[in-house]
Amino acid sequence: MIVAVILAAGLSSRMKKNKLLLPLGETTVIEHVVKTVLSSKVDYVIVVSGRDHEFVRKLLKYYPVRLLYNDQYEKGQSTSIIKGMETLPKTGVEGVLFAMGDQPLITVSGLNAIIDAFTMKKGKIVVPVNQETGKKGAPVLFDQSFFSEIRKIEGDQGGKVVIRQFPDEVYECEIQNSDFFDDIDTEEAYEAIIELWRRHETKNDFKSN
Repeated sequence: MIVAVILAAGLSSRMKKNKLLLPLGETTVIEHVVKTVLSSKVDYVIVVSGRDHEFVRKLLKYYPVRLLYNDQYEKGQSTSIIKGMETLPKTGVEGVLFAMGDQPLITVSGLNAIIDAFTMKKGKIVVPVNQETGKKGAPVLFDQSFFSEIRKIEGDQGGKVVIRQFPDEVYECEIQNSDFFDDIDTEEAYEAIIELWRRHETKNDFKSN
């Protein structure tokens, strides 16, 4: 079983408003991420929210996800990671895919490429990368053998801590579309995401398998 944990509890400090609730097409940024992850080969989806939890809960009410509230979200990303790890199914979890709630240009095909690489045992940690631009990052898939290390992450840190510790276990999965990695940190980034999203939506990229 592959479980996806969508981290959606950030402070959005640079945006001065919750970027995950911003409109994107007919829905919101977080809904688009959730729909894309649900359409991939993952078996179970957990969403960890913090700021504006009640609003997020209403948005995701009809999506088949487990929504958690992280009351420690102001202490950094690690608290959301730990919260997600605490709620994994008791048995059968082979790996966890950590996705970011502010990366709405991830695609089903890209996520499935990461999952396929893991399933084919190309690496116990699968990191997406675009060789042409040098971009790399999330979503990252970790084998269950690293769960104890993940639970040790502290402060405003993420999976990079574990990735740096075990470089020999990392497989870099090529993602041809460099937009896959773009996130929303500023108003300018959000405007750029909207334009790119329109192009991808026209090509139906988000639903491709």
